[in-house]
Amino acid sequence: MPPLSLVEYALERSIEPLAFEDLCVDLLIRNGYREIVPAGGRRDHGRDAECRVWVKDRVEIHTAFQFSLEKKWENKLLRDIPTIIHHSSAVRSVVFVTSQSVTNEKQDKLREQLRIGKGIELVIYDRGWLLIQLECYYPDLVEKYFNFSPDKTVSSVESQVELRGLSAGNAGELFRNHSPESVRASFIARTQKQPDDFGAWKGLAHIENHLRNYAAALSACVRAERLMPDDINVKLLKATIWAEKGILEQSKPLLIKALEVYEWGANRLGRSVDFYNLANVQSDLGEIEAAEENYRKALALDPNSAKTWKNLGSVLFKRKKHEEELHCYEQALKLDGKLVEAYLCKANTLCVVFGKAEEAVRLFRIAYEIEPNLNDQWAHTPYWYATALADSGEIKEALVQIDSALNFHPDSPYMLNLKAALLSNLWDENPSQYLDQALEFFRFRVSSIHPDYPGLSILLSILVQRGVPEEGWRFIEINLGFKPDALRKYADRAGLSIVQMADGFAMAPQYEEFRDSSILKDHLVRMFHYGLNSSNVLEPLLNHLLMVPHRLMHDGIRDAVAAGSKKEMCSVFRDTLGQVSDIVLALGSLWLSETKPDEKSEQTRLLSLGVVYLAENIITETARLYGYYLGQFGFPRGQEPDGGDIIPDDFNSEVGVRFLDCVYKEWNLGGEEDS
Repeated sequence: MPPLSLVEYALERSIEPLAFEDLCVDLLIRNGYREIVPAGGRRDHGRDAECRVWVKDRVEIHTAFQFSLEKKWENKLLRDIPTIIHHSSAVRSVVFVTSQSVTNEKQDKLREQLRIGKGIELVIYDRGWLLIQLECYYPDLVEKYFNFSPDKTVSSVESQVELRGLSAGNAGELFRNHSPESVRASFIARTQKQPDDFGAWKGLAHIENHLRNYAAALSACVRAERLMPDDINVKLLKATIWAEKGILEQSKPLLIKALEVYEWGANRLGRSVDFYNLANVQSDLGEIEAAEENYRKALALDPNSAKTWKNLGSVLFKRKKHEEELHCYEQALKLDGKLVEAYLCKANTLCVVFGKAEEAVRLFRIAYEIEPNLNDQWAHTPYWYATALADSGEIKEALVQIDSALNFHPDSPYMLNLKAALLSNLWDENPSQYLDQALEFFRFRVSSIHPDYPGLSILLSILVQRGVPEEGWRFIEINLGFKPDALRKYADRAGLSIVQMADGFAMAPQYEEFRDSSILKDHLVRMFHYGLNSSNVLEPLLNHLLMVPHRLMHDGIRDAVAAGSKKEMCSVFRDTLGQVSDIVLALGSLWLSETKPDEKSEQTRLLSLGVVYLAENIITETARLYGYYLGQFGFPRGQEPDGGDIIPDDFNSEVGVRFLDCVYKEWNLGGEEDS
């Protein structure tokens, strides 16, 4: 004979009769006998348990249960059945569970004997059934009754998911030896064979949600809900799937649907977990005060929930209650020293809020020791960790962490921006060590992120440092979407250098803010109303070239206001006016039409309009920029120099002459060569 398994040995040697009865009741409930009522002990009238049914105004017992550890179980069964019938005449079936093995031949004989002789339908569950239930499906009952843990099977994991659901708390143990995918496959097979199996659909919904297959999870949940519309656990599971999917897709409708179910659950059930789930969704919806209130309700019911303490801390971070926030993380870690999220949140707050970068680095390292694959679960962790490393002076290690993250997510804007921020200072401070690395990185960045004004500014500065400034034009035009030499041609005409372009691009955020109140297209619309139909390439060219005088005006007004010098303000205005003039005039005939007109009369008409009105655009652009920065730097309104003191008297005529000269050359009027 093969050796006894641990479960067999326990059934043979280490379980008492009353405990065996309890074990059998547990197993039968899980196998669909929901109405079973234990009734064992002395004077049980042959019934260790029974199913009671209301018939009119009284209760009848239609099914009786017997459980036996005896080797001579048959004598006991046949002896007790008459007693059962005598005391419960309505009994029509007997379920008998024995720890012994019973052959099919013996079961058939007894079933026929009792059906004919007593009118009783007999169901026998023997040792084989017990072993399958305990070893394959319900190992938790082995732990409960025999105090040891059998090896988990796919079927046992499946049963536990169906019975208890699936959460972050039990997933690690359940999937220690079997992958979620293998359990998922088992559930799918069950749903295909038994499409009305409620437990299979519910379990499949749990697994799909765990695997973040949210569409499949919702589909399975809906199938389960059709089979049991009033099942509370399925309603709450569907809300969880809505919430997870809503967070991933930033879908407010999904989060609101989840919120409605969780509010219903909290009001009806009032459990800690219900207030916890409700608070989670409220937090994601930005209902921070309500979330804090419900996390506190959850903790009042279960003060030992580490995750609730951690999530309360996260809400307090948003409410800027940082001292109390840190206390919450400490409570969470006292309860669960391996709660990675608590280490991460505490580290981030220490670094960002309290400036304790070195302590933050220590906590990040603990988190990585607990969970080496941390980056797969929390995408922002590498960014936080690298930031803390940089702030604590561990620059090389910060760059290592950034590059490691970019290997997996080369398009991560957070990591790209953090690396740019570090290298933008490092290459200038220590060119021998970081210049080549910075050059390689910013070449990649401006080639892949369009547009990238900060990256362009730094790359151009590096190329100047390397002595190859001309290479910068290729990257400018690639990044900004111009054809080769399309922008450079007009920058050269306006006398703008690579250094000036770099300085202008560095001011992109301020320039874009200025453009929100001073729309560039206004200049083109004004010229259109005057009868000019400018080229469609004019606006993008003008937009990027005008960043250069924007920088000139910004720096000049800042210094002039600080010095309180109106004379310097006038000087800055004239310098900027001159640079804007150079740019506007460099664009020449683009202001007039898409192509050179064939008729001389039309050429003359367009030239006349340009000469008359173009200076107005130049003055308007410069004046708006001047007023904007006087306001930005706090100069009192109404005390700025008068416009008549700033604009040269011959400005309009000079602009007209220069414009005529430029267009004459472009259109080759009067026989002159095109420049």
